[in-house]
Amino acid sequence: MPSAEPCIFPVLSGLASSPQSGQHGRVFETPDEAARAWRTAGDESAARWLTEHLWPLLAHIALRHLPRGAAVEDLVQESLARAFTRIDQWNPTRPFEPWVCTIATHLCLDALRHRKRRPEWSWSDLNDAEKSACRAAHSDSVEDPSLTSGGAALLTKLLDTLSPVDRVIITLLHLEQMDVAEISKLTGVSRVMVRVRAHRARHKLKKALEQLEATSLA
Repeated sequence: MPSAEPCIFPVLSGLASSPQSGQHGRVFETPDEAARAWRTAGDESAARWLTEHLWPLLAHIALRHLPRGAAVEDLVQESLARAFTRIDQWNPTRPFEPWVCTIATHLCLDALRHRKRRPEWSWSDLNDAEKSACRAAHSDSVEDPSLTSGGAALLTKLLDTLSPVDRVIITLLHLEQMDVAEISKLTGVSRVMVRVRAHRARHKLKKALEQLEATSLA
């Protein structure tokens, strides 16, 4: 079968349950306003408002980057705890939300680095839907692997084979549609290296697809 550049198809995932809404306290217009209230006066209603407002976003980040089975809720809570306890490190002249997202992204990277090893998948590890998605990615078919039932699961397996930084960069670039400058700020990787690592990671994904197909013929 002719090889093709791997399709970077979306990961379909839900969000972890957010904290209970409707708690009493001050209502804030923006995260920046609430963060300033917490930074200057330790306003607990500001912390509660930020927790409720940011929980879905941080859960989304964790679900995008962490391997299956990871404790998403723990990472969200740790991200918020670090943001609240290190609030003096936040520059009030800059938006608060991206600052917290950077904290969450780095925690994801740390969690990925602490995994014992990256898995090596073979054809026998795939279910029927994932095998169909793999064949579609390799063929000249007009069928989009992202529309198949096994597409998201296959992509997750492929991302698992990348290094932590490469996995995060590919996820941000192709799934989150972020530009190189944004990715550089979130990860601390230079813009040039973001491009270099993304190119190498795409090649690794292509090779991983080829190897999966090859094991099906063994």
